[in-house]
Amino acid sequence: ACFGDDICKDGECKMNLQCPVGGTGKLLGDQVKNVTFEGAHALPLELHSMCGDTKAVWITLVAGWCTACTQLAPNFHNIHQQFIEEDVEWLLLVGDDGSYNPADWNYAKQYHASKGYPESWTYVADPGFNGIIDAIQILDAQGSLYLPAHLVIGPDMTIHFISDLETSEIDAMATLQSLL
Repeated sequence: ACFGDDICKDGECKMNLQCPVGGTGKLLGDQVKNVTFEGAHALPLELHSMCGDTKAVWITLVAGWCTACTQLAPNFHNIHQQFIEEDVEWLLLVGDDGSYNPADWNYAKQYHASKGYPESWTYVADPGFNGIIDAIQILDAQGSLYLPAHLVIGPDMTIHFISDLETSEIDAMATLQSLL
């Protein structure tokens, strides 16, 4: 466990000079606060561990019960392929399993594999989407979360794109391109 504003990078505590752990807010243009997800082998993965290491972070939110998430997975793979040579960190965030229960890392691993996501697309569990909902304003005015959803975050953890019913993957790709 790291203290203060330090963040865990590759198992070591490092000074965090660019990204305030508490963030500056939850909206576009704000720096997202640090969120810890259930990463590989159920070990914690801090969002801020990517701070300053890449030009952008693309996060796709999915759930096992979401038929659109399954149907659109090939489109997401194509987006990934278009930017495969770029300095982008790809994060597949699985919040719920197929029965609307909070996902764990084993379910996220199975989901990632069953939908054909490439190994270069990291997967994490965020049980019930609780971490990401606490960090970024992704719920609509009625408190609903529409899936699949995409987020694009800059190298200093500034939120550049939050999908909603009026935006598309094309909008997210344009935002990503602007960061590269």
